Amino acid sequence: MSTADPFLSLWAILFSFCALQGFVLAGILSFNPGRQPAANRFLAAVALLIAVITTGYVVQTSGLNRSLSGLGFLLGPFWLLLGPALYAYLWLLTGHSLRLSWRVALQLVPFLVYLVPTLHSTFWPQHFAALGYGKYLYLSQAGGLRFFPLLYTYLFTMQMIVYLGLSVRLLRRFERAHRERSSDHIAQYLLWFRRLVTVFLAYMAYETVFSLRLLVTGTAEVHYYYISALFISSFLLLIIYTAFRNPQVFQSPPLHGRKYDRSALPEPYVEQNLAKLMELMEEEKPHLRSDLKLSDLADMLGISRHHVTQLLNQQVGKSFHAFINAYRVEEACRRLTDPSYRDFSVLAIAHDVGFNSKTSFNRIFKRHTQMTPSQYARVRAR
Repeated sequence: MSTADPFLSLWAILFSFCALQGFVLAGILSFNPGRQPAANRFLAAVALLIAVITTGYVVQTSGLNRSLSGLGFLLGPFWLLLGPALYAYLWLLTGHSLRLSWRVALQLVPFLVYLVPTLHSTFWPQHFAALGYGKYLYLSQAGGLRFFPLLYTYLFTMQMIVYLGLSVRLLRRFERAHRERSSDHIAQYLLWFRRLVTVFLAYMAYETVFSLRLLVTGTAEVHYYYISALFISSFLLLIIYTAFRNPQVFQSPPLHGRKYDRSALPEPYVEQNLAKLMELMEEEKPHLRSDLKLSDLADMLGISRHHVTQLLNQQVGKSFHAFINAYRVEEACRRLTDPSYRDFSVLAIAHDVGFNSKTSFNRIFKRHTQMTPSQYARVRAR
């Protein structure tokens, strides 16, 4: 085998796996963006950036850089797009809009500044070498870092710390805005948001330690960069895990408190009908009807369907179906542990509390209690 032939190493295999995941996820999220296309397309951009970055490391660790010289440097500037893309996704995820403005364009300046000499050295290497400023940009012959690579590393770290701080602030605002809402949908969004910020925080802790070490020693072993790239690739694993466990965070937008701002109901009206609704649910138990519709509940309360929906969304934090199913599950839990219902099958109880099928009953019951009905009955019987 000639020295120019590529070879496989453990690093190359790991980076190839991460890059493949990134390209596949970017394709899925781009062509199937669900009900929140803007947010998911920015998430696709994050996956694509990680895929592009790790592709550069595949080239470096497999020996392909011998025939594709300069490609690793060409992919370097894309690190500077990770922070803006991730924050844009979180911004859209929390219900904000994003419009092109000078502030948005300004966030691309670090990427463009670093991209210019990189393109120059990749596509016009002779002219680049003749100018002589390459000696300030890359590694010295002794392995030490030049001034600009050091500056780039510190600026990248500072940039990511700023975006991390903005992301934490965004998370806190989102938590405060939905503090009084108890819907499963909001809870799943908060869990997803917290996971993203936690991984972001862990990554920046590593990156900060790495930058401080670089400041002290002035040199950096190559495996520190490899670990950094694998760390950021953990976002891909998190996306895949969440896609399997909670796919709704990619499909449905979160509940916005501003939805009814222009048609806010008077406070006395809200208090009166909310109390009336709770009294109705406790005394008449309309949720036990399997054919209960939103219009039926509106007729019982003597208000419009739109006002019932608005009341549930704003005051209870749940959709009509989530609200009714919560009462049905609560009633099912009571009956599963009531000795007088000992001879009733799970299916019979499911039908009695308003569910049309055992499948939907099991799914919704487990979503609320993290147990199947049979497991719940056994645990409570102990």
